[in-house]
Amino acid sequence: MGRVFEKLSDADILVIASPVYFYGVSAQLKALIDRFHSPERNNIGVKELALLLVGADTIPKLFDSIIMQYRLTLEYFNLKDYGMVLVGGVEEKAAIVGNEKLTEVHSLGLELE
Repeated sequence: MGRVFEKLSDADILVIASPVYFYGVSAQLKALIDRFHSPERNNIGVKELALLLVGADTIPKLFDSIIMQYRLTLEYFNLKDYGMVLVGGVEEKAAIVGNEKLTEVHSLGLELE
């Protein structure tokens, strides 16, 4: 975790990307988030946060709980929202190909350069 905090001390923007599993982020990302309950979090240089989520289901509230946690994180760390791209209905790897949301992700990526 020390290496992660070291990299975040120099970062301006952090992009959080995760598949959605039962209304939550991946276990690996959740474990990382939980590790921010440390005094080291005061040394991060991140000023903006972006959120990219992909899920297999198409139910309207699929991303709601993650969005709430994301917004609370923005508030807690006093971060600017760089943007969110939320893609449902992706059951297989190839299902994202041709999805109009890829244009949003591409545009977000170009802005980061």
